Amino acid sequence: MNPVVLVTDQPLQLTRRRLDDDPELAPGAAIVGTYLGESLITRAVAEPDWDPDSDLGLLELPRRVHYQATEIDGGTIRAELAAVIPAADMPREPWQGEPEPDSPPLIFPLGIVVRISADRTGAELELECFIHFQAILSGSGEPVADRILRSL
Repeated sequence: MNPVVLVTDQPLQLTRRRLDDDPELAPGAAIVGTYLGESLITRAVAEPDWDPDSDLGLLELPRRVHYQATEIDGGTIRAELAAVIPAADMPREPWQGEPEPDSPPLIFPLGIVVRISADRTGAELELECFIHFQAILSGSGEPVADRILRSL
């Protein structure tokens, strides 16, 4: 099955912050949240010593957001969110030259998001992914883990 790839037209200001560590979910690791404004759009597991400087300033400027999704067993949509970093914005050592104008960008991983099958509208996969991506970017997406924990 081919993945569905969507990218924002305009760059968006993203920030990443360390969240409370969760020794049961990710023993010996840091949990990092990516925010669009005040909305948490995804979480990721990082090295235990992660801090904002670990991102090398790659998210200081607004970046286009990349969404790549596939449908997994049971109809759930699994998508990877990433920031698109132009090659010219990549940190370089003084001895490294400028990248070629046609150099590919870096797809900087931010985390995994899902849309469970029960939340789907019944539309074709491409439209479902578009709806999911819009919900994430508008701040109305809810992390599935938060919903599950609240229902316990």
